[in-house]
Amino acid sequence: MENCLEKSKENFVEVITGCFAKESYATAITKSGNLEVHICWNIQDGEERPNKISKRLVIVVSQEALETFCGKDNSRQERAIFILKDHLTKRLLEFNPNHNNPKHQIPPEEKWTITESLLFP
Repeated sequence: MENCLEKSKENFVEVITGCFAKESYATAITKSGNLEVHICWNIQDGEERPNKISKRLVIVVSQEALETFCGKDNSRQERAIFILKDHLTKRLLEFNPNHNNPKHQIPPEEKWTITESLLFP
């Protein structure tokens, strides 16, 4: 099961980061059994802030979702990946990466949680 979880995490990181521009900055960590993918990117904000960084997205895939994913056959796993891509694409269309934090402050973050019930309705 441990080997499956590690492969699943790698797969989820690849799928999640693949939904964003290649210029995005992404890091992935495991925290309390959950997979967290932190993503941000440069948002050109005029002459005053040409290197402004977007709000940071923290996409959390719950431990339960990861474990359930491991227990499913390939067709169910592929369906879950399709659902994840569709979900992230829709959320990104509604996401406003801009913020008003001064340049010396860390940009705000927004958390999106990917649950078992989302991936396996």
